[in-house]
Formats: sequence, structure tokens, C-alpha cells
Amino acid sequence: MKAKPKNEKNTVKNKVKTKADCKEPKATVTISEKSLSTFINAVVDCNEQAMLHIATDKIRATLVDNGNVYMVAAECECKPTIDDGAPEKIGVDFTLFKKTLMHATGSNITLTFTKNDIVVAYGRFTAKIPTVEIGFIKKEPSSIPKMALDTSFEIPGKYLSDACRTVTRNGKIFIYVKSKVVYIAANEGDLCMKEVVGTVDKPSQARSLFSNDYLSLIAKSIKDVSVACTMGIDHPIKMTAEKDGCKLMFLLAPRIEAD
Repeated sequence: MKAKPKNEKNTVKNKVKTKADCKEPKATVTISEKSLSTFINAVVDCNEQAMLHIATDKIRATLVDNGNVYMVAAECECKPTIDDGAPEKIGVDFTLFKKTLMHATGSNITLTFTKNDIVVAYGRFTAKIPTVEIGFIKKEPSSIPKMALDTSFEIPGKYLSDACRTVTRNGKIFIYVKSKVVYIAANEGDLCMKEVVGTVDKPSQARSLFSNDYLSLIAKSIKDVSVACTMGIDHPIKMTAEKDGCKLMFLLAPRIEAD
């Protein structure tokens, strides 16, 4: 007859699992500071908080400002390592996110995303910030609006930046086409200065007025790259550019003034 196995003393059969035992699913990204800063700056100029999506080949965000005038779609190339169960999207305070990079110039950055936290690590620095509850973030657009914008052209971002710097944030910026030539005119008070910025390949009467308060934010992000523009008559302007491994799209509603 076999003897019954003796119960080991001081042994707990059903232990409570500790944090060390339960590893929280995470997504990890290594990315250059230049790429991440370009991405964050484009987003934070539109809104302080937004949804961040983590995909197999990029991170991305699509958002509108609180006035529903300005839309940004930004994505940054990277190769995340994603655990099973890791979050595919999280709410982020991009103002706080940007502050974690204050010492990161020229560094490669490791980002670790979990449901509740973002850990930012580079060099001798490590920062940790909480995620934002999705319910507290302005709803993101389901898609980029389709509009009848019939005039397309390409301009150096510097030309847009130069026009925006001509007047204050309260100034007005006209973008228009005349005799197949694209002009940007900056107006404020008694000052009106226009510049030739490009050409189109077909006759067009495209013309819209924009607030420099918003347009200058776009110009800041794309001042050193080429910008593809699509516009119409008193319609939003769509601007797209690629910079530092990021694809950026800006959509800005026109400023409509009463007669």
C-alpha cells in the first residue's frame, strides 16, 4: 500500500499573483528623436490630446482642433514589437509627451506602450507618463473628408512660411490662382504683400482666404520640405508632405467673411 504524500508545511496552494508574475502586454517601438519630434509637433499644434494608434509598421494619429477648423493626419514609420493583448490605440497627452523629449536631441528613443502608461527611454533618461482615458479625448474623424478640390500644385514649404511670417497670427492669408500662376498674399491692416509660389497646368479660379492663426501652425511643420496642395474656391485647402520618415496631411477650412 502506497503511503500518502505528505503535505509540505508552510506552502500556500493558491498564491496571489504579483505584478512580477503578470506581465502587462505592451508594444515597444524604437524610433529616432527627429522622426518622433516631427510627428508629435504636427499633432500637438492641432490639439493637446489625441488617440495614438499602434500598427505593425507605424504609429499614427488623426485629429481635429477644438474649433473644428483644422485637421491633421500624421503617421510615422517604425517597427513595433507588439505583445498579444497589447493596446492598439491609447489616449495621449501630447503636450506631456513632447516634454519627455527635452533632452533627446539626436538620440534613438525606446517607447513602451501599455494600457495605462507610456515609458520613454533614451541615453541616461527615462520618463513615464500616464495614458488618457479615451472618453476624455475629442472624437477622432472616421475618415478624411472627400471634397471637390479641382486645383493641385506643389510649393516649397519655405514659401508658405515666408508668407505667414509677414503678418501676425491675426493676419489673413489669401491663396489663389491667376493665369495659371499660384500666389500667396499676406494681409494685415494697411500691409498687403504677395508672392509667386508655383504654377498649375490648367486654367483655374481657385481662391480661398485663411486665418494665419492656423496656417502658421502648418507652415511651422513643413517649412523645409516640398508641399503638395489641393484647393478650390472658398473650400478647405489640403496639404500633404513627407518629412523625417513621417507622412503629414493638413486640412484647413477657409475663413469666410461677410460682405
